[in-house]
Amino acid sequence: MLSKSAENLFHRVIPESGGSLAAFAVQRDPLEIARTYAKEINELAMVDDMNSLERFYKTTSIDALTADSFFDRTDSTFLFSPCVERNTSGAFLTESPLNILKKGDYKKLPMLYGFANMEGLLRINFFETWKNKMNEKFSDF
Repeated sequence: MLSKSAENLFHRVIPESGGSLAAFAVQRDPLEIARTYAKEINELAMVDDMNSLERFYKTTSIDALTADSFFDRTDSTFLFSPCVERNTSGAFLTESPLNILKKGDYKKLPMLYGFANMEGLLRINFFETWKNKMNEKFSDF
């Protein structure tokens, strides 16, 4: 509901699965993430400039690009998520949600919040592996 693109489309809101300030909600550095992931797929990939990065993603197979589920990341992100775009025609999110909320620059709508009793279980399969690591160095999580 923070995007100008959503203005006048809704008159009430029931948000689902996390808020706009969650670690997984918006990428902080999408270009660096794109470079890092390209190197994970192919450590020899040349992705130092935008043209080579674009070429890499256009020529890499869909199977290679989607082989990783990203659920095992300890930083609570999913690697790929929405990012702040340049302010161009058709852009959906042109400012960080935090800045939009701080400025109050969004349409205020009635909201119904809730919480599911199984919320957050997406990464439960990693708990056995992570619990000891959390006790050793919690700041990694």
